[in-house]
Amino acid sequence: METRLGLARPHLKWVRAQPQSLQEAAESLANDAGVSVEGAADALKSLLLIASLAECDRVSGGRDES
Repeated sequence: METRLGLARPHLKWVRAQPQSLQEAAESLANDAGVSVEGAADALKSLLLIASLAECDRVSGGRDES
């Protein structure tokens, strides 16, 4: 997902990819994975919600734990 949505390499140099709407990203992921757009959108929403949590809230022993 990182190289499909987060990074681009237009001239052999990694750069931040152009922003996409959730719908655009879901369509792209669905096409790549061979799943429904709805399924891809649900998975993407779940990933983004989990990734937005502090590390200590995502995993035991995370760096942010006190």
